[in-house]
Amino acid sequence: MADVDVNASVFLIGTKTKLAPIKSLTIPRLELNAALLLARWLSRVRDILAPQLNIVGINAWSDSTIVLSWLGAPNEVFKIYVSNRVHQIRTLLPDCRWRHVDSVNNPADCASRGIMPATLAQHKLYWHGPQLAYGDPSEWDDARSPLPLCDLPELRPVSCAARVDEIEVVWFNRFSSYDRMLRVVAYMRRFIAAGIRRVRRQPDHIAPAYLQKSELDSAARILEAESQRVHFVVLLHELSTGKHVSSKPLARLAPFIDPDGVIRVGGRLRHSLLTYDCQPLLTVPPRSGPEPARSLTDRWKLMDQCHQSLWRRWSSEYLTTLQERSRWTKGVPNVKIDDMVVVVDNQNPPLLWRLGRIVELFPGTDGHVRVARVLTRAGSVVRPVVKLVPLPTN
Repeated sequence: MADVDVNASVFLIGTKTKLAPIKSLTIPRLELNAALLLARWLSRVRDILAPQLNIVGINAWSDSTIVLSWLGAPNEVFKIYVSNRVHQIRTLLPDCRWRHVDSVNNPADCASRGIMPATLAQHKLYWHGPQLAYGDPSEWDDARSPLPLCDLPELRPVSCAARVDEIEVVWFNRFSSYDRMLRVVAYMRRFIAAGIRRVRRQPDHIAPAYLQKSELDSAARILEAESQRVHFVVLLHELSTGKHVSSKPLARLAPFIDPDGVIRVGGRLRHSLLTYDCQPLLTVPPRSGPEPARSLTDRWKLMDQCHQSLWRRWSSEYLTTLQERSRWTKGVPNVKIDDMVVVVDNQNPPLLWRLGRIVELFPGTDGHVRVARVLTRAGSVVRPVVKLVPLPTN
């Protein structure tokens, strides 16, 4: 109150206490609840006295340094419990100045710590307030600095998110053709080898202007291993650690890792005398053109279809050329009447093929016999001569 004796201007208007909740709370949270109770009480007293008095300022005291630091920081950085109560205090008393008071001079401790009724009636601190209330308000400024934000409890954990542009994993997709990529890798390996020799002070090796086959083969093995490292990460890890192959389509190929670190198809070829360069690789068809990107499963199915088609054509068109055709290269006489033959029957095993004698021949327009009638114990049958196996006469 202005222009009034200080000793006559300090009054106890009201007090308010509240029991602590049954649920256990930390001391800083209990002190924050006490500050919220004080803010609600001061807001109510201000609304009652505002019509009769010109209130120029509101000051509030607390003996908790943590609570005063909470009230001086943005409420968004704290956990929900603390953030909500700090926001309520600022909403109730937006212009209030919170100051620190020692526990010895805090009248609120008289009620919170308990006091006998006979002592309470003569308790000067409780009825008349602390001595600092009678001093000049300009001397109330507290020099105590708030705690750093990083040292305060109840801080909300902050998740730092960073945006990283998608980086193309398959670096060799930047090349327009496989041959160009192969030659670039080969030249890079030649450059690295020359740098290593220079660092080790070894004699310089004058490489030819053209790429040798060994250099191209070495670059091809690197590209094969890199492609498998990108597209068969799980399979490579399983084979390296000796685990069971989880993918059934890949397990049927019996894959294994050769000494160069390349995954190859196993099976019977694994135990053959062929070198690793002659054994098939486990690869994925590369993407080409503006077609939509396929998943690894779709690309595997496409590769499996190509493999099956190649196998059918190889077995029907190329494998037959490896068989000796004696009738095409040597003169073999035609079968004759009364020759004993065995009738080939693909529906039965060879031991159950029927034995018969040729009784009639049906030559073609070129004079060669194409079909013959054979008399067996089950009757006569007409069969092409390719289905008849003549018995030796000697």
